[in-house]
Amino acid sequence: MFDRLDPAARDVLDRAARQARELHHRHVGTEHVLLGLVLAGGPVARLLTDRGCGPRDVHAEIVNRVGEGHPQGRPGELLAGLGIDLAEVRRRAEATFGAEAVAQVALRPRPRHRHWPVVRRWWPGCDGGRPCASALLDTEWLGCAPRLKRVIDAAQLRATPAQVSPAGLLAAILDEGHGLACRILADRGVDLPGLRAAVRSAPLPGGQASA
Repeated sequence: MFDRLDPAARDVLDRAARQARELHHRHVGTEHVLLGLVLAGGPVARLLTDRGCGPRDVHAEIVNRVGEGHPQGRPGELLAGLGIDLAEVRRRAEATFGAEAVAQVALRPRPRHRHWPVVRRWWPGCDGGRPCASALLDTEWLGCAPRLKRVIDAAQLRATPAQVSPAGLLAAILDEGHGLACRILADRGVDLPGLRAAVRSAPLPGGQASA
């Protein structure tokens, strides 16, 4: 699904995933990607910031519209109720085997999960393409919202045979037109057709436009 994103676009999605986790949201949506775009810097971030959509603005809009979730059922909290300090268990394991060895075991894909084959695949917010849900590391699985999946698929199709850039991600969000990211932009007074035109003309690495 993310095979044809360039490094800058992957950085945007990593930032989006981190923001979703900090807000205790269970899925990454177009709104988180919009926040990732303005946090990543570069030409796309400047286009958004110049239109009154800086990091604080977008973050506040997400909180106002969606709210902050509440962490529920995380392994550390469940074990704490049984008197087990997961942080201390992890500390002792890392002291004995090393932090890297513990992380490799904790994040190793399980063979029975067909959607996580043994080959390494990249996923937003994960460790080297490995699923980051791990009881030992006290982390939960973070999914990708269906609308965002459609946006990314459309961006990759449009970019063929090139890779998708941050400009391509934003263009696909604007083309889809119905996500929370677009509602945030519209309600902040952004001229969506004008922004779309500006994004389409944004230069990509190698001198191409993002159209």
